Amino acid sequence: MKKTYHNSKNLPPLQTKSKNNLSHSTLVNQNNRKNNNLDNTRNSSARSKKEKNTNYNNFNVYSEKLYDSKKKNVDEKKQKKNSNIDSNINEHIFTHSSERYKNTQNNLGYMIYDKKSESQILKNKINNSDYQKEENTETYKTSKFKKEEQSQKEKEIEYQKEREKEKEKEKEKEKEKEKEKEKEKEKEKEKEKEKVKEKEKEKEKEKEKEKVKEKEKEKDIYKTQPITQIQKNENPLSPKSKYILPEYKQKSIIENKTGLVNLGNTCFMNTCLQLLIHCPPFIDRLIEISPINKLSGEFYNLCKNQSYSNRPTIPKEIKIQFAKNHREYNGNHQHDTQEFCRLFLEDISKELNKVNSRPSYKELDDKGKSKEELNKEFDSLFKRREDSIIVDTFYGQLINIFKCECGFESYSFEKVLDLPLLFDERERIQKLDNLLDKYFENDNLEWGSKCQNCKKIKEHIKEVKIAYPPEILILSLQRINERTGRKNTSIVEFKEEIDLSKYFELSCTKNYSSKYKLISTGNHAGSMEYGHYTANINILGNWYEFNDDRCSKCYSFRNSSSSVYVLMFQRVE
Repeated sequence: MKKTYHNSKNLPPLQTKSKNNLSHSTLVNQNNRKNNNLDNTRNSSARSKKEKNTNYNNFNVYSEKLYDSKKKNVDEKKQKKNSNIDSNINEHIFTHSSERYKNTQNNLGYMIYDKKSESQILKNKINNSDYQKEENTETYKTSKFKKEEQSQKEKEIEYQKEREKEKEKEKEKEKEKEKEKEKEKEKEKEKEKEKVKEKEKEKEKEKEKEKVKEKEKEKDIYKTQPITQIQKNENPLSPKSKYILPEYKQKSIIENKTGLVNLGNTCFMNTCLQLLIHCPPFIDRLIEISPINKLSGEFYNLCKNQSYSNRPTIPKEIKIQFAKNHREYNGNHQHDTQEFCRLFLEDISKELNKVNSRPSYKELDDKGKSKEELNKEFDSLFKRREDSIIVDTFYGQLINIFKCECGFESYSFEKVLDLPLLFDERERIQKLDNLLDKYFENDNLEWGSKCQNCKKIKEHIKEVKIAYPPEILILSLQRINERTGRKNTSIVEFKEEIDLSKYFELSCTKNYSSKYKLISTGNHAGSMEYGHYTANINILGNWYEFNDDRCSKCYSFRNSSSSVYVLMFQRVE
């Protein structure tokens, strides 16, 4: 049964009886009813208090759960604010319930109420007010949260921009540091280069000092050792020069038996260098000069290196210096050793030439002059243009005598570095004497101008004679036919000693010996396309074969060979 609550204002007036008409029993019943009503009101008020407390507790639990579920990521400040709002709501509920309780105490006699209806009304009111507050607080909080998020995003963006700027600045600083490091490295490299240059200069100065000291030592040796003239026929391998060099240098170079490394088809160069290294007059004069620069200096260094070591030496610097003057010798192509030897000696003669300014050519005035006078005049004129140890050692002088039928003679002179000997293709075995006879034989010439004596154009006989015999005679055997390009493999017979007296012009060669002794030969084996050069050298009476970096002793002297290509003789005083 639902109990309704009736207020005294809403109820109609009760029909009461007067006290005079009521009996005693009725009055007693009325009093009992009043007492019962008071008890009921007291009990209902106590129940309502309990229900209100339970509702209040349930509401708090509900609100806390709802708040916790919706706001998990809110800061501590927001939580404090929300807790203050919740406390205000609780105070409102508590004040509302206390006022209702006072009103019920004033109307205890005439009120009947329903506990459930009142609790529902309170719940509805509280819920409505709470929802409104919650909605307001939520909208406020969401808007604020959004603003805070936006502000945070803006701050993050600004922070990222600042970070990027800082990174760019750091990168610029790193680049500047790298540039500074590179500059420092360049400075260090320049300093190192300067140090290297200074060291090189110091080394050059030390080398110059050492050379000066060596020259002083040589002078001291010359002072201490007696200077003696070479006696005739004492040593056939001794140089023509008047003075003997110190023994330690002369023996170390002449008695050298070390080879030269092949740099790639450079056997032609190694053969020529070995022939020149073991040429005593040339080495004698080269040591006196002691050249430093260019080709002559490199050759002098090669001679010293070979004398100080027993291992094969590398003639790389000589090849480089020679190729600067002759480009066709760049690379690793095959070449002719006769041609190389001729160019090599000419280059050294130019470097060691004592004449600084060459005069112009002059024709000899042969009127009223003898052959001897003309020979000396031509020699002096030539040395005014070129005067070197190569001229003194290797160059000879020939006289060409042109004879007319009337008996008149005219002369011409020429300087020669070697004598090219042609082969007789009809003979299989060639003798060196026959080849020399063929070179110096008379030729019949058709004279193109009038004779100075008879003033007629007649045939003339040309004779070739030796007017100045060279100290070192080089005979180049012309094995290659210029027309066919083939090599002549004829056997050449030669002797260790030859006499050239029949080829001398006696009026010019009175003071010179006509005897020559063989000191070395250059050999070529194979064809012109695929061939190899070697050298056979006489070292103090024993013959040795030099094959690039190898040196081997020959058990006997071979006086005939099909591969001999160059013959080098020394004049015997």
